[in-house]
Parts: sequence; structure tokens; C-alpha cells
Amino acid sequence: MREHRQKAIALVVIILAVRGLASLGWHLYELSLNSSQVEISPTKLPLAAIDTSLPNPKVLTIDGSTTMVGLIQRLRNAYGELNPNIPTTYGQPDGRPNGSNKGLEALLNRSVVLAATARPLNPKEAEAGIQVVAIAHDTLAVVVGSDNPFKGGLSLGAATPDLPR
Repeated sequence: MREHRQKAIALVVIILAVRGLASLGWHLYELSLNSSQVEISPTKLPLAAIDTSLPNPKVLTIDGSTTMVGLIQRLRNAYGELNPNIPTTYGQPDGRPNGSNKGLEALLNRSVVLAATARPLNPKEAEAGIQVVAIAHDTLAVVVGSDNPFKGGLSLGAATPDLPR
């Protein structure tokens, strides 16, 4: 009975720790939005305000974030239903996304028409006129096992020295 109670307490502590870490992740994300790294923010305009006068591409090429694979797949499926004669790709050249940095580089050099990014634009990208449309917000939680040798002592300031205070 005592062992069952200890396991239940440990489970509650883990759940609370995950919740706390998720909140910390969200807080850090919110702080990053206020960072001076990027001069522009995602558009607040409705999607209907985006210029759609350009001709459709022969292939809708997308590259970028590896954390957005599921979301981009749903986007590709929906686009394919509306545009069945226009194939889509995600990841150049082999169908594997190359990450936010490479995706934005590919967008800048015009080898893709859309880039998925899990980070804000840097000043060079912003100056190039990339239009940002936020499609999701993400939270990160770090969970370690009870046998992990780390015993604490890491502060928010030490973990995030580059974030503004």
C-alpha cells in the first residue's frame, strides 16, 4: 500500500513538473516574441488580405521546420483537394524537411515557394520582405527520469542568458 502511495505521489509530482515546464516554455516563447532580434511580427491581417494574384506554381514546393511535419502534411492535403493538378513537396530534394534555417534560405533563393519556420525571422530575412503568417504556437516541455543525476540549481537566468529581463 505504501509503495502504491509513493508511486502515486511520484506521478503527481511528475505531472506538476511537466505542467510547470510547459508553462516555463510558454513564458520563454512569449519573451522571445518581444526580443529585439526581429523587427516584424506575424501578420494580423486575415488570410483573405494576402495577395493571391500571382499565378499558381507548377509545383507547390515547401521546406523548413522539422517540427511542423504533421501540420504541413495536413496543409498539403487540403491544398491538394482544392488544387488537384498541382503537386506539393515538403523537403528538398528528398522529401525530408531541412529545418527552419535551410527552409528560409531556400525561400530567399527561390528554390521553394513556402518555408515553414519554428523561429522568428532574423533581420536579413525580414529586410528581404518575407511575409510571416503564424499558423500555430508551440510549447516545449523537458522531462527527465527520477534517476537523472541532475539535482537542480539551474535558474531561468542561467538557462536563458540571451533573453531580455
